[in-house]
Amino acid sequence: MSHRTWEMSSERPHRVTSIDIDVRLPAETPPERVAAVARAVGHCTVHNSMVQVPSITMAASIGEPARPRAA
Repeated sequence: MSHRTWEMSSERPHRVTSIDIDVRLPAETPPERVAAVARAVGHCTVHNSMVQVPSITMAASIGEPARPRAA
């Protein structure tokens, strides 16, 4: 089970300012397994993308009109 919380900025631009994730393992989980889970969480693709900000391209355009489908 895991617990997630996040905070939003109170100023512009509106954004998430912090994210806390707590992965809760069963009480009988051995310490080496806890360490392995912590390493896996630290290598999460989403985590890595937020730590090293990706290049983001955004665009808005008007596309071609939809063509009617053949019957």
